[in-house]
Amino acid sequence: MNSTVKVPENSEVPRTLTTIECTDADEGPYGQVIYKLETEPGDEEVFGVSTQNGRGILRLLQPLDYDRS
Repeated sequence: MNSTVKVPENSEVPRTLTTIECTDADEGPYGQVIYKLETEPGDEEVFGVSTQNGRGILRLLQPLDYDRS
């Protein structure tokens, strides 16, 4: 499943962009879901993902500058 999140350039930071929830039928460590964010070079500090209560939280950490890209 693919999803799109549109973020206006003038968005306030920090800002939660979306929450992601995945499940695995396995129990214990084999059922643990780990969220990772693949970024373009130079964008490592702009977006972040963390886990809270088993959900992935995607955040905007730095102001966006589309003229820079």
